[in-house]
Amino acid sequence: MGDPSPEKHPMNLNSTEFSPEAYVNGLVHRKGLDELVAIEEDMVQSVRRLDSEMQQLVYENYSKFLSATNTVRSMQDQFSQMCDNLTKVSKKMDNVLHLNDSLCDIFVRHRANVKKLNDASKTVKGLQFIVKLPQRLQVFIDQKEFKKAVTNYCSVKHKLIQYKNVPSMVGIYNDTLELISQIEEKLQAKLSSRLISADELVEAVQLLQELGVPHQDLEEKMVNIWREQIQTDLDCLKGNSFSDILEFAENGCCSFLTTLSIAVNLYPQLFAHADNRAFVQLIDKFLGEFESTVHSRFSSSTDSRDSAIYVRALDRVYRKMSACSRLITWRDCSVMENSIVVNAADNQIDNGRRNIISLVKTAFGEILSEKQETLSISGDVSQMIHKLEQTYLVAVKTTLANLLLFTASDITFSAIDQACFFNSFSLNVFQKIIVGSVNNLAEFGKEIISQSAEKSGPSGQGYLAYAQFLNTTQKKHISYLIDLCQEQFKLINRTSELTPPAAVIDRLESIAKVVLKGYSDFAASEMSRLCDNYIKAYDWQKNEIPKTIAKEIKTVLKHVKGVSVTTSVFLSDSPRKERSPELCRNITPRHGPSSNFDTGSISSALERMWADRIESSTVVEFKQESIMLAVTKIGLRSLIESTRLRVFSCCGLQQIQVDCLYLKHKLWDYVPDEHVLNCLYDDLVSSAINQCNDPRLLDPATAKKICEDNDK
Repeated sequence: MGDPSPEKHPMNLNSTEFSPEAYVNGLVHRKGLDELVAIEEDMVQSVRRLDSEMQQLVYENYSKFLSATNTVRSMQDQFSQMCDNLTKVSKKMDNVLHLNDSLCDIFVRHRANVKKLNDASKTVKGLQFIVKLPQRLQVFIDQKEFKKAVTNYCSVKHKLIQYKNVPSMVGIYNDTLELISQIEEKLQAKLSSRLISADELVEAVQLLQELGVPHQDLEEKMVNIWREQIQTDLDCLKGNSFSDILEFAENGCCSFLTTLSIAVNLYPQLFAHADNRAFVQLIDKFLGEFESTVHSRFSSSTDSRDSAIYVRALDRVYRKMSACSRLITWRDCSVMENSIVVNAADNQIDNGRRNIISLVKTAFGEILSEKQETLSISGDVSQMIHKLEQTYLVAVKTTLANLLLFTASDITFSAIDQACFFNSFSLNVFQKIIVGSVNNLAEFGKEIISQSAEKSGPSGQGYLAYAQFLNTTQKKHISYLIDLCQEQFKLINRTSELTPPAAVIDRLESIAKVVLKGYSDFAASEMSRLCDNYIKAYDWQKNEIPKTIAKEIKTVLKHVKGVSVTTSVFLSDSPRKERSPELCRNITPRHGPSSNFDTGSISSALERMWADRIESSTVVEFKQESIMLAVTKIGLRSLIESTRLRVFSCCGLQQIQVDCLYLKHKLWDYVPDEHVLNCLYDDLVSSAINQCNDPRLLDPATAKKICEDNDK
């Protein structure tokens, strides 16, 4: 058999099967003497401790046992008293039941009389109420408690009509009707008031209905009142009497939409079963006029600097329209809401574009005004260019920042579906602000050129500054502005929809070269004028032997020097070529005539035809050498053409020879192209020779000596 469980083990002190003898025998076999003595002492102490605890329990609970005994004894006494009292109550209830039976017998005999008296009392009270009704109605009217007045009247209306022909009730009836008429007039007046709440308006209509006003008359009256109120607000909007766009939105649009919302909200509550087609047409008509008025007002705003106010005003109009559209269940107003937002945003984009080019034009005009159309040093040109650059950069970045307000998270309409607003908005920002401003800069460049053709344009330095501004913008700034716009308006993944950046850059580069060519033409035309003045200043058939350089030639050189100083901002880093000995040595034209030269011969014409030709319409680059070369070529070509229109004596030819030699030597400081200078010099002297009756040139040394003497 298996071992017994611990609960029934004979060696377990707490077991029910505990065996003292077995426990003691086990201890004797397993323990020594000292251990047995220790166990005995421990058991003695345990017994004493248990004894003490037992006594403590007895002492603590003895008083409780006594108290419980007293409580039980007291309850027995109280139950005995209660039984006696219940017996007495039962006897009294029997007496009450007997009295009740007696009273019922008595009341049965007088019940009919009591009923008659009660009915008579109600009739008297009703008559008393009717008699006092006029006074009560007057009090309610004075206190403006029309609901209580109507309730009192309606409660006795049928009785009042019943007794209206009784002589004593005629006066009361008439007074009551007169007071009710006053109440009706006051309620009718409340309908057209703007100072009452919607609840008060509903109450007034309901009270009028209780007073018997026809339902259709009430509907017509309310529709007419709403029409007048809405039309008044709309006329105020159209009158444009508001100081700014925000006031237009808050005091104008919000007032109109509030009045319209009240009408749309209350109509179905008051006239639920009416035919609402006329009312719907009325509201649709007002919404159409409101949309066109808002379009017109936001489109008339041309100041892009107050973009924050503009966006806030647009957002308030949009939020109020959204709240109103939730009440208009018969049409989708989101199309109108989106249309207003999109058109207003497009208008602000257009304002920003116009503001950019306006600021550039203003800065350009200020520059010309400050310098009084003259610039003495190249540093002034650098300042002009820097001012134009900063004006354009700041204007574009400010415009982008202002337009970014349309996409702010706290703007309600920014949550419109992207397909309805943001996609087209961001695309328009890039196309109209970045690409559009570049197109405007190009148009302004063409405008400058056309004004010059009409003799009303800016100075030559203005050309130069604007051309370099376009060139610098094309090289340094336009790529940054393109990247900035794409990043701010999330266009990085939509580049296929945008004008390619390369096209924008090419557009700037091409117009910059056109304007630069305009500058070179401007400077060249001035040089041509001076050269023409030089030819016209003398009678070339009556010249004396040349001894000095013509002052007009020095004026031409002064102009060339001025152009060089102005264009020094474009100095190339390439080193200047050294002057070749040929330039100093060659003072006789390579295509000069033979001793038997005939000015009208066919051979001389062929000789000029096959001579080296210098192209005067070269492409101008953004380098000083290129600009100076273009100006000099056009100016000297003009001098050649003027020379061919004159007839020269021998001395006149020699003066031309000396002046041109001096001019060629001095132009080397500004035009390093040796071949061009030699060819132009040859053509110039050859033209004079062809027009001379006695073509004899000075000795080269003599001509050189005259030039050197004039340099001293």
